[in-house]
Amino acid sequence: MTVPIVFHKPCDSEESVREALSEMARLREDNEDNGDASGEAGVEERTCSTLLNELNTQFGTFLELYVLKSEGLILTAEEVLERVRAVDLDGTGFTIETIICHMGDEDESEGCEVRERRVLFNRECSNVDEIEDALCQLLAAAAAPTVNK
Repeated sequence: MTVPIVFHKPCDSEESVREALSEMARLREDNEDNGDASGEAGVEERTCSTLLNELNTQFGTFLELYVLKSEGLILTAEEVLERVRAVDLDGTGFTIETIICHMGDEDESEGCEVRERRVLFNRECSNVDEIEDALCQLLAAAAAPTVNK
């Protein structure tokens, strides 16, 4: 059984994101004894899948910030960032799915645009801990305030 975990303290730095992910990993490890032992590859796949789920449920706001900052996405008054989620995660990076909806006037048509973009890590990760570290660095950079010069 999967139980969502909600952290009530804000994650506003790389260290706080790292602590939140470590806490989730610790809780996950406490419950792994209840799972089946289907081999190392199966464990890695399940762990990446779990990390992907945690990324979307716990750190969705960070993903939105990442998309807005890294893509330089500027929305018009008629556009709404409907959803941002990670849809694939492995040792090389992850894929972000972005849905932007266009809210037209009475005369204009409304619709949504779905975009997918692959985000590569700075290095190839060989285990889940390295993937977690790479994600922490990306998300912390997205959360850092931008200084206009």
